[in-house]
Amino acid sequence: MTQDLLNSICHSRPTKCQLLKFIGLIMLISFPLHFVWEWLQCAPFFYHRATPALPLSMVKASIGDVLLTFLVIFLAGCLTYSKRKLFFEKFDGKTFIFIEVIALFVAVETEKIGLTSGRWSYTDINPLVPLLKVSALPVLQMMFLIPSTLFLTIKILNKLQISEQVK
Repeated sequence: MTQDLLNSICHSRPTKCQLLKFIGLIMLISFPLHFVWEWLQCAPFFYHRATPALPLSMVKASIGDVLLTFLVIFLAGCLTYSKRKLFFEKFDGKTFIFIEVIALFVAVETEKIGLTSGRWSYTDINPLVPLLKVSALPVLQMMFLIPSTLFLTIKILNKLQISEQVK
């Protein structure tokens, strides 16, 4: 069923409405997932240079996480599919692997930038990824929440298409 939905969206050029639904759902799903993750991990595991772990700083971090979510999904689509096919045409095992690898890279690089710029540092209880010397929490965050966001988005789009067909 999900494949049928994606095929119907992508085999012909998607309408602006279809594209907006996809983008909107990614934002609506990704933001609260990242906000809750940021809120739960920040105070016990991170020191921030500029501000303590307040709701506004979690909103800012979550907006950045949503942008990274779009980046990872887009890059995975570009690497997975050839010309003119949209990045949300097909989410199979190959796409999932690309998403995981890109999410890992993005999380590690984001952490390294944050650490070297002094924007944040780690508490003593923060679990580190061996050899990479970055927190395991943001790496797990990106590797879990990005594919989860994509999965939920496809499920909802599938339900929307079914309800539109019934009307």
